[in-house]
Amino acid sequence: MAERIPYNAHTWERILRDGDVIRALDLGWGGSFRLHRLVETGEGGWHVSLYKSSGALGLDLTAEQGVATVRSIRRDSAAAASGEVRPGDIVRSVDNQVYFTCETVVEALRSHSRGAVKLGVVRLSNSETVAAAPSSSWSETGSVHIRAGAHHCVRVEAKAPAVLQYDFICAARDIGFNVRFSGEIGGMDAPGEGASCGRGVLLDVRACRQNGRVSLPNAGQYTVVLDNSFSMLRAKHVSFSLGLVGMTEYSTAEQRDLCIRLEAELDERRRRGADIARVLEQAEPQLAKLQAQVSEMEMNVKKAKAKQRENEKQVRESQAKLGAAQERLREHAEAANPGAGRSQPLLTSV
Repeated sequence: MAERIPYNAHTWERILRDGDVIRALDLGWGGSFRLHRLVETGEGGWHVSLYKSSGALGLDLTAEQGVATVRSIRRDSAAAASGEVRPGDIVRSVDNQVYFTCETVVEALRSHSRGAVKLGVVRLSNSETVAAAPSSSWSETGSVHIRAGAHHCVRVEAKAPAVLQYDFICAARDIGFNVRFSGEIGGMDAPGEGASCGRGVLLDVRACRQNGRVSLPNAGQYTVVLDNSFSMLRAKHVSFSLGLVGMTEYSTAEQRDLCIRLEAELDERRRRGADIARVLEQAEPQLAKLQAQVSEMEMNVKKAKAKQRENEKQVRESQAKLGAAQERLREHAEAANPGAGRSQPLLTSV
């Protein structure tokens, strides 16, 4: 792994201004893609003018999220008197200059002389983490008592392709719930309890409680039926909620929600990657030390094997010399005692 270069808040700031969030995260910046986008665009933000006297503005800022986040506001300070900033808000600019790190925001505030200071502030609300549900063009909620063998119908008029969101709960056992296409707009009167509640079935379920959505592909009249016709003995009490949302608006909200979830997932994976990189960085010296020890042991083994081979060679040479010496000794003994040498050997090798 390549050696990491020294970095500081100014390095992060420069990289983030260039829009290279991935590199900033790799270098340890504590923010995220979502926070970078929020600071860069200032979406939903506002400006606050505070007067700086000899003291500070009263903002206690923290870099825990990478950006300049307000941790607390001191009492009797200019920030507290304005009432426009609260803990959790993000200071994104000072005198119209955008800053991505807490350290550079603090430097800009400290270097500011006495007088009015213009702060750009954004708020990381729940809508930044979870896409807001699209507003309904029509909605209806209610609670009805449905007799045994009966049903309850609600007419829905869609002037364009839309999505019907629904939620229902039955107090006793289950209830049938279906959505049907009834006809063109203006071509059908509102159905009553005994009327035929639509023709083309788009959804047909039976449950004690359920929520979900169903696409209404064409403009026209649709009917939602709470059906208890299958029960001949038991009446049902049902609470329900219906909402109609334009198809385009709903698709946009879905895509926005998908983008936010994917960005959050990418942020988490980047953080995990940074944690793994730190673990690897700490383990690399240990690995290098172990590799050096292994190399040393391999070298020692290699030397020992070479010595072993040399020793075996010397043993063989010594054995050959010993055999030759013994053979000469027998020859000398036989020459000295020609008769005895044949019947009784002078020397016996073991």
